[in-house]
Amino acid sequence: MRAWQRRLFGTLTLGGSFTGFVVGAGFLVSPGGDWTRLLSLPFLALYVWGIINGLAVLEGRPDSLRWNRYFWLMQIPSFSSPLAGYMFSSGAAFHVTYAPLTSDWNYRAHLGSQFTYSLFQLKAPFIIGANLVAIVICAYLLYLGQASDQAGAEPAGTIDPA
Repeated sequence: MRAWQRRLFGTLTLGGSFTGFVVGAGFLVSPGGDWTRLLSLPFLALYVWGIINGLAVLEGRPDSLRWNRYFWLMQIPSFSSPLAGYMFSSGAAFHVTYAPLTSDWNYRAHLGSQFTYSLFQLKAPFIIGANLVAIVICAYLLYLGQASDQAGAEPAGTIDPA
């Protein structure tokens, strides 16, 4: 991984996660029910994990690409239904969503961090979506990981017979 790539992915992950943690921690002290506080904890834990991953990428630690890719994988899906809903993003997002019952497509872009959740919202529509920024970053991190694996698997100066 080149230095500019490490800085870009490390800063995006670290900065987005730190912002998300600070803003999300506000739920712990804001007025509201205990359920709001309790259901915010997994998202705060994801942001802490993102802070750790961002630092690991910036420091060039082994396996930091793989763990950072897992962090971005958590940001790909978004969904809403009467039973449950989930959306998590850190750093940047471009969500494309589809509501099958009404055949409506929608999109939303934002910088920064955001999470939403819902449980037993009986009037919530059924919507599925994906964060295209997270998909692109995951694909690129996978590419970088495979390229570094191939480079590490062959000694320098080895000629590939194929």
